Amino acid sequence: MKPPTTRRILMVSEVYPPAIGGIETIGQIMAHRLAARGHAVVVATRTPCDDPTFDQNEARLGVRVVRRPGMLALLRLGWWAQVILNNHLSLRALGPLWLLPRPWFVWVHTYLFPMGGRVSRWLKRRALQRSQVAAVSTALAQHLPVPATVLPNTWRADIFHPRSVARERDLVFVGRLVSDKGVDLLLAAMGCLALDGQRPTLTVIGSGPEDAALRRQADDLGISAQITFLGPRSATEVAAELSLHEILVVPSRWAEPFGIVVLEGLACGCVPVVSSGGGLPEALGPCGELFANGDLAGLTAALRRVLSDHEMRTRYRQKAGDHLERFAPDTIVSRMEVWLGTRSMTDTAYIAQVNNRS
Repeated sequence: MKPPTTRRILMVSEVYPPAIGGIETIGQIMAHRLAARGHAVVVATRTPCDDPTFDQNEARLGVRVVRRPGMLALLRLGWWAQVILNNHLSLRALGPLWLLPRPWFVWVHTYLFPMGGRVSRWLKRRALQRSQVAAVSTALAQHLPVPATVLPNTWRADIFHPRSVARERDLVFVGRLVSDKGVDLLLAAMGCLALDGQRPTLTVIGSGPEDAALRRQADDLGISAQITFLGPRSATEVAAELSLHEILVVPSRWAEPFGIVVLEGLACGCVPVVSSGGGLPEALGPCGELFANGDLAGLTAALRRVLSDHEMRTRYRQKAGDHLERFAPDTIVSRMEVWLGTRSMTDTAYIAQVNNRS
């Protein structure tokens, strides 16, 4: 099924799979979904790929990937395109593509300011001023110097979904082991719970420079026996692990721009406990518990409540289905098409048809 109007879309994405990360994953999801709607999609990226079969598979799904294009090649792609979609904002692409009389769209995934030097910040502002801009959360949109549509992230619904397995484990964390992610705060909260005789299990999925320090902290707190450090895992393995756990903990110290991991956890049936800064509350909705960023007492109290109240967890899970519909891949790609101008918001029959497909 094709939308009423299709376009030649050049997606400029500084990073793209097989690189791993949120921007990479979302770019790929949207490229595939736009191609499935009948649009001609080319992705220009700086990410290398040593496996030729990867891009061959992308092509089978309707997406041509051009890796590390030079200025002339990028200009030719921009001239071919009817729409230029920046998956986040790539200053490398400004030179050749800025000269073209093409609609210019920037989908902002994380904070742009005050990162970079004076020239970089000026270029970013100029790029946003000449663009149609969307941000992945209201919290992020408020940090931008221009008005922005809110176009949230989605998740890999083909991977992260309910499974019929017993939830035999308590807490799980998924993410890089860096100070901003607050895993040390989570371990400290587990130490506080242990003083009250409450000893939940915790699975830590991910790697990073704080790995050794976190293991030492667990030893010092006397909670090492409760914790399993799994290291990095594939998306499929992460989904399987989430389905075995009751509670996903996202204890970030910094104000996350959104929180795809929250959607993934909800989709797998976890009850999230997340910090309240940035866009995490928008990803969570009414489906879990919030605590103030960096607040050890608040995190400890939230964990104590959710761990001890089965009925609370059941109520949160019952709300997840309706909440996730707002972020479902078909819902987000339909909103993206409206934003890109490839069809009208008033095309309600089309919207209903694509969003109700089996």
